[in-house]
Amino acid sequence: MAYIFSLKGNQSEIKQDFFPTIQLDGNYSCGMITSKELISYGPFSGSSLSHGSSIRIGIQNKDAILSLSESDLLIQGTIKKVDDGSAVTSALINNGIAHLFEVVSYKMNEQVICTVYNPGVASTLNGFAVLSSDQVKGLSNASWISDGQLDGTKFNLTKDGNFLFTVPLSLLLPFFATYKKVITNARHELSLTRSRTDENAVKSASKLNIDITKIEWRVPTIHLNDVARLHMLDLIKRNVTINVAFRNYDLVTYPTLPTTHKHSWMVKTTNNLNAPRYVIFAMQTDRIDDFKKNNQIFDFNDLSSIRLFLNERQFPQQDVFFQNSTGEIATLYDMYLRFKSSYYNQETTYEHPLFDIENFMAFSPIVCFDCSRQNEIFTTNSVDIRIDFECKKPIPAKTTAYMLLISDSLFELKMQTGDIKRII
Repeated sequence: MAYIFSLKGNQSEIKQDFFPTIQLDGNYSCGMITSKELISYGPFSGSSLSHGSSIRIGIQNKDAILSLSESDLLIQGTIKKVDDGSAVTSALINNGIAHLFEVVSYKMNEQVICTVYNPGVASTLNGFAVLSSDQVKGLSNASWISDGQLDGTKFNLTKDGNFLFTVPLSLLLPFFATYKKVITNARHELSLTRSRTDENAVKSASKLNIDITKIEWRVPTIHLNDVARLHMLDLIKRNVTINVAFRNYDLVTYPTLPTTHKHSWMVKTTNNLNAPRYVIFAMQTDRIDDFKKNNQIFDFNDLSSIRLFLNERQFPQQDVFFQNSTGEIATLYDMYLRFKSSYYNQETTYEHPLFDIENFMAFSPIVCFDCSRQNEIFTTNSVDIRIDFECKKPIPAKTTAYMLLISDSLFELKMQTGDIKRII
């Protein structure tokens, strides 16, 4: 047994649990926490911030008690035209900062915990599905546009070509979004691979160049009173095991779909423990690596029916059909609305969606599958993930398909030795 220090409302309590961590929920006015400060960590000495470079930021202080879920990236830089070097004040698209990186990865004690490829697309699809309109209003400082208007008439503004954003890591890496407990007696490393081009981060009539001049990982550090500190030291001494459980996601890309009406995509095969709990499907036509087009807009492409298969189990169980020209897209929008409530285990289904139905169809006609209730459907060790879909017209040329597979992950961490191993 271990202790959790729970903070809920104006009350605090110590209760026994198998998770030797501090639960940080709600009000932080607890006598066990003497202070909380935001500490910044920069890249390793000699790190380059240029295009194509690998940026590594480490936290070596094992004594620190860190609230990683509340950490963010401070990113500062400039946007200028390539031809004459003049400053640009409005060109960075929604979630444009995420498009400045090709890969984002987090390690704990040299073990890779979570890696996201193409974080611009992955975090956008996830955000479109699970963020509410109220949440996005608070993310303007993270380069998110809050009004759902992604048609290119509104951008993240910069002053004389200079920008400064603070991006919560919960937007880029699912570990930080779903593991809400603090961690101590561990080393941490964040790795970011800079994109080789900035064309997916902007929409502009002329070619632009983005230079990152400063990047910091800002992490809240918790300080405990003597009683709480002694409890935590005792847990470390006894080498108690922490279950590090979180929701992970993996972006799978079909670079160029064939120009046919129907298509069956065998996405991947995984083991039954990593079967996806949620799946998001999207198409995008002729937008990649084109600075004149908005890479945050996804395309409907006259989608008329779609089915997801995990082995032979179909989701949803009944066939669904869409017809945008006659307004028969209520089922598609309803799948989007219900997805968030299931994802967060909420009772309310239709509260504060990010998109109304008009903007949903115009900018983000994604297909959201809830396949979370499946504990006993797989009798084999492997799961084949397949999606069948049909369009009213042939799929346009240069159309890319994306599948965001959201699954469960679990690691075990020994508090004293720091040994960590993957369970799921």
